[in-house]
Formats: sequence, C-alpha cells, structure tokens
Amino acid sequence: VEDEALAALSTDQLIEKHAIPAASPGQTLHFNPVPCSGRQEELSRFRQVGMLLGFGLLCNVPVPIIFYRHVYKALLKRPVSLADVIYTDKVMANSFAELIQKAELFRAGKPDGEDPVTWDMVFTSNADEIMKDEEGNEILVTSKNLNAYIRWEVAKKLTFPIKDELSAMREGMLQVIPESVLTGLTAEDLQLLLAGRSVPPNVADLK
Repeated sequence: VEDEALAALSTDQLIEKHAIPAASPGQTLHFNPVPCSGRQEELSRFRQVGMLLGFGLLCNVPVPIIFYRHVYKALLKRPVSLADVIYTDKVMANSFAELIQKAELFRAGKPDGEDPVTWDMVFTSNADEIMKDEEGNEILVTSKNLNAYIRWEVAKKLTFPIKDELSAMREGMLQVIPESVLTGLTAEDLQLLLAGRSVPPNVADLK
C-alpha cells in the first residue's frame, strides 16, 4: 500500500514529503570526509554524496548533513583560511593567531612585536620536506609571506589529506547542477542552501 501511495504522488509532493523531516533533524553533527587512499570504489561513494548534494540544491530540499566549513569551500573551489581551522584544531588556530598578532606589532613598531624571520620557520611541502626557491635556498617565513604560510599550513591540515575525496564530491555535485549555480556563493551560503542553516565563525569560537 505504501508503494502505491508513493507512486501516486507528484514530484512536488514527493519533495515536500521528504523535505519536512529533513528540515528539522533530531540531531546535528559536523562531518568531514575520511581519506580512502585513492580507492576508486570509495571515491565513487564520495561522488554519490556530491550528487546527493547537487539534487538537494536542484530540488531546494535540505540535506540533513552539515560539513565543516573547509568542505563547503572545497566544493566551491575556494582557498581555505585561518578561520576554517577553528572548528577542527583550536590550538593550531590560536597559535597562528598569536603569530599574526606578533608580526603586526612588529610591522607597526610597537612593543611585544616579533620579526617572523627570527622564528627560523620554513615552508614545508605536504610531505613535510623543506621547500626551496629557484636558487636552492630554503623559503623562510617572513613578515611579508606570513599570511601565505598560514594559509598553506591550514590547507595541509584540512584539505590536502582529502583532496581526492573533495574533488570526487565536487565532481558528483556538478553532474547534477551547472557550475554557474555556485557563482558568488560563500561557504556559509552553500551550507545554508544545503542544510537549511548557516553557522559563521565568531570571536567566541577562538576562546
């Protein structure tokens, strides 16, 4: 009887029927893709998740899955930043925030400022190998490239380990919707459209 009843519903009625429970899930969890070591069978599942998200956008039906902010950015093909690591590693976020503050004080010539060059920090690859410039010199962290260094370290932490999984999700999503649908959206916009709610970071998250 249930199958016959479902078969009699129109597409709009089916969407409405399934959107009601999805709009108010009993519990909200944040999800992050787990590396699958490039196994094609596993990557196909991430592609299917992306297709599910695409259908959610296409039909305007909330998907009761909330990902961490860097996942939405990857789906939008946007670079990650310091704010994105707050939810997964507050120690790392606070540590980098302190470095930025010290560097800014140094540039302003104020007390307690520190020149990043004195920290003896260098850029390292995703394989933790020291990166060198065209002349073979180690790339030191300076006041000029500190922000780039932090964005690089955040990417190594958040997106590099799951880049194949994120690419598969984006590929699956774009099999359902055109890329133009994502134009101009922020991570918060995409989360709101997909999950029915948006949670931007705030100062309290750093405490």
